[in-house]
Amino acid sequence: MRVGEFGELPYGLTVEEAQKILRVGRTKMYELCRLEDFPALRIGKRIVIPRDELFRWIKDQMGGRR
Repeated sequence: MRVGEFGELPYGLTVEEAQKILRVGRTKMYELCRLEDFPALRIGKRIVIPRDELFRWIKDQMGGRR
């Protein structure tokens, strides 16, 4: 996934799509989804990650670093 493609992402990401953005493995992605502050929604058995909330979470994790 290239940087320019981020704007074309759907609003609700799958775990696999978020995993590619974060460049983490499957196990780590599911660990993140269980964190209280990680923006993961459970809809039935599915996990949906709102795109904008994911990018906000990433920015928050950076703690102001750039």
